[in-house]
Amino acid sequence: MAGAWQMTVEQKFGLFSAEIKEADPLAASEASQPKPCAPEVTPHYIWIDFLVQRFEIAKYCSSDQVEIFCSLLQRSLSLSIGGAAGSMNRHVAAIGPRFRLLTLGLSLLHADVLPNATIRNVLREKIYSTAFDYFSCPPRFPTQGEKRLREDISVMIKFWTAMFSDKKYLTASQLMGYVREYILWAASQSQLLAHQFIWNMKTNIYVDEEGHQKDPDIGELLEQLVEEITGSLSGPAKDFYQREFDFFNKITNVSAIIKPYPKGDERKKACLSALSEVKVQPGCYLPSNPEAIVLDIDYKSGTPMQSAAKAPYLAKFKVKRCGVSELEKEGLRCRSDSEEEGSAQEADGQKISWQAAIFKVGDDCRQDMLALQIIDLFKNIFQLVGLDLFVFPYRVVATAPGCGVIECIPDCTSRDQLGRQTDFGMYDYFTRQYGDESTLAFQQARYNFIRSMAAYSLLLFLLQIKDRHNGNIMLDKKGHLIHIDFGFMFESSPGGNLGWEPDIKLTDEMVMIMGGKMEATPFKWFMEMCVRGYLAVRPYMDAVVSLVTLMLDTGLPCFRGQTIKLLKHRFSPNMTEREAANFILKVIQSCFLSNRQAPSPALPSRGPGWGLAWAR
Repeated sequence: MAGAWQMTVEQKFGLFSAEIKEADPLAASEASQPKPCAPEVTPHYIWIDFLVQRFEIAKYCSSDQVEIFCSLLQRSLSLSIGGAAGSMNRHVAAIGPRFRLLTLGLSLLHADVLPNATIRNVLREKIYSTAFDYFSCPPRFPTQGEKRLREDISVMIKFWTAMFSDKKYLTASQLMGYVREYILWAASQSQLLAHQFIWNMKTNIYVDEEGHQKDPDIGELLEQLVEEITGSLSGPAKDFYQREFDFFNKITNVSAIIKPYPKGDERKKACLSALSEVKVQPGCYLPSNPEAIVLDIDYKSGTPMQSAAKAPYLAKFKVKRCGVSELEKEGLRCRSDSEEEGSAQEADGQKISWQAAIFKVGDDCRQDMLALQIIDLFKNIFQLVGLDLFVFPYRVVATAPGCGVIECIPDCTSRDQLGRQTDFGMYDYFTRQYGDESTLAFQQARYNFIRSMAAYSLLLFLLQIKDRHNGNIMLDKKGHLIHIDFGFMFESSPGGNLGWEPDIKLTDEMVMIMGGKMEATPFKWFMEMCVRGYLAVRPYMDAVVSLVTLMLDTGLPCFRGQTIKLLKHRFSPNMTEREAANFILKVIQSCFLSNRQAPSPALPSRGPGWGLAWAR
């Protein structure tokens, strides 16, 4: 019987017959008279009724017959929607057997007799694709008789009921169907990727920073996935996982240990004491830097950051950069022999360096991760189109609810730190550091400043990044300006979203480095780079919107209902390139003329110590 059914599919009989194009009433002729061209589906109608009855028996007593039913459905249904030739006839007269067969498919899924998750997911996808395929053609007036029409309507109602019952499976399938299968497969291929999956999923199981309120939609599903990944580990892979997570949990826990201590010397002593208890384990790494093995800890580097309510701290690590593949091999080999490690350090001395990182507990890092993903996207766009604009997408990894690690930018000084070390401004710093404006060193540093200013100005405007006090603005040794800390963006800003901050941070001292006035040649370079950068990123608006949309359900404070609408508006998608160029120039001019651009002091929410950390 299954073979006979397959023949009707291949030979396109009945339900599977090709559609006959009906004459258009507006173009009728003697050769083409308007008449219904309904397919003959009565045999399939009777056949499917028999299959439905037979399945009710087979699902309890015959796994072989269940497999035949599954194969029959898989070969009858298609994943395509709205193609020129569908897998089934789309005529209104064929609606009854189509949805009767689809209801049988849902019954097979709900009976929980298919052990293979991939087969279940593919079948479910085909069922809904075939259902949607019917509605891809224009509506038609029913041609079947009254009795058959009533039966067909009844079949449609039954399918709707079955589909409504399938809602929980739909949610699970959409969220964890193919994605779940891929995550499990990918985690089995790479231990480093498995670790990143675990940190990411642990972060998103809960919707609050304290880890008390589980996400009602995906919390339990993510917990199950974490358990499946960790439960599948064995041998060297399990040892690697246990060492890495034990090491990093102890590093992160220092922040929780020092939180009860008063800020100042007591917290500093507590930090050094807690850090001294952490021992380096072989083959371990920092989540933000999976290309480098941690060899040692600078136990004197533990420095609590000046945060009002949290207790982040900074520490330095001696790392050997070896690449992702080699690190994974090293972690699985677990070489702990000190002499062998020492000789390796001597041989790879040029690959060994010190890496500083900030560890946070009780502070959500996902907003920073989103901003830095977009910054990294912009960096790739600039490289693709050959624009010499500079951004530094440093790494941030959220590892648990309210926990994360932030990579420090090397060879940097915050504007706040610069102001406390000296009594002169940014322009004076440039002249003392690089010489007067006639020197090649100053001109190169100014060029680096301009190309980074242009790139970050676009990001400040498009993402509406706020809280740009002097502790969040960095200068590196080559003159690049780098923005850090993206706790306020899109629809959130300090002071209750009063909107007093301009679109772009453009202070007098920044303008001074770029010539001191809008008519100056360096400032014209800045505006030209802004225009070119803006025109380069506009075609990628949908990619940016997609990244942001993925995070809308996280409940992050930067989302207040109008995020996507306002973000799209700032890309000016309906403007020509000339209009868009004039638009971004007006934004720059408005910020230049704004009288709110006096250098702002570091706000107490972060404190000057926050920017200090990035210079370590």
